[in-house]
Amino acid sequence: MRIRLKKPNEDQYFWTLFQYKYIWEGDEPAFIIGKLINIDEQQQREHKLIEKARLDSATGLLKKSELKETLSKMLEKESAGFFLLIDIDDFKNINDTMGHAAGDVAIKNLADALKKEFRKADAIGRFGGDEFMVFAAGMDDREKMERKFENIFAHLSAGTGEQQLPITVSAGVAGYPKDGKTYEELFQNADAAMYEAKRRGKNQIVFAGWSDEIQGEE
Repeated sequence: MRIRLKKPNEDQYFWTLFQYKYIWEGDEPAFIIGKLINIDEQQQREHKLIEKARLDSATGLLKKSELKETLSKMLEKESAGFFLLIDIDDFKNINDTMGHAAGDVAIKNLADALKKEFRKADAIGRFGGDEFMVFAAGMDDREKMERKFENIFAHLSAGTGEQQLPITVSAGVAGYPKDGKTYEELFQNADAAMYEAKRRGKNQIVFAGWSDEIQGEE
């Protein structure tokens, strides 16, 4: 068995492998003999490989392949939540006019903003290219979500990196279970809301059902 032990006089833990066997006297086990092996480095290597397979290397967020599985498990235990799709406005134009390095800065900036506003308990991932997805578990307060995006808009408009590149995003939000009870239903409604945000002029968040949007500053 694998056992996690605390280092003496330190607030750190390490992994060990405990190998043992019973020594029997007749039909009863008399005692156990075994040994502990420090496998902490091996365990850390395995953890890094798992994380590499699950996480997007550019942002540290969940990969597309992990998002659906993670969200599907969350929906089994959550009673409420918001499903969001977020897309960088005019991303192709950023790449074409400023170069792919600028595009990379924009992607990292948005990823950092999402990490700052949402919790570790939420599912945050890069869905592909310049599109991101979030499931805010347990959240059903629309005003709170609006405040989060006011912060995100402010963070993005300030710019980051050597180029001080300001960007805007469009976001669509679907509420669980109101706007969908499955990944597919939530995605469809959030995607439609996101494209409605694009149609309305970008740089804003739209909730499923075409309710009033929250718009970032120009």
